[in-house]
Amino acid sequence: MASCFAFLYSYSLQTCLLLDSSVTTNPYFLYDRNWLYFVKSNDCPVSWIRNGGSSYCFVKKRLQWRSSKESCISMGTHLLAIETEVEKTWIQDKASGDSWWIGGTDSNSEGTFYWEHSSKTMTYTNWYSNQPNGDANENCVSMEGDGSWHDYSCNHTFYYICEK
Repeated sequence: MASCFAFLYSYSLQTCLLLDSSVTTNPYFLYDRNWLYFVKSNDCPVSWIRNGGSSYCFVKKRLQWRSSKESCISMGTHLLAIETEVEKTWIQDKASGDSWWIGGTDSNSEGTFYWEHSSKTMTYTNWYSNQPNGDANENCVSMEGDGSWHDYSCNHTFYYICEK
């Protein structure tokens, strides 16, 4: 069985193509410009922390939401989807004091937030008072140090949490 060294991802087609070797020149010129190139990495820059049925990687590098999402994808994971109060409390304890991107967005359905990796509408939420409040200008969800959620412009830079 061949192993995956890298992959291409198309947002428009929502499709991955696995590669068994790296691309030596800029893949944006080798393929349609709608394809993004990732070198596969199974390693969290720090270490994976296991809790319940999931593992979490807390990345203390400030990126925009889309770049955070792409970084998680390159690790074979997704931005965090907080689905219970118990999970939120555990994450909050590990991430206290900082703002973190999580995988919530309403970019394809203004006002209805969903988990980007699964497209499932959020059933558990922990919005801060008067949040979400950004209309079409704030489509990405962050978790603050107190555990509350805010919608921000996806161009802000925060730390991020990957989940697998």
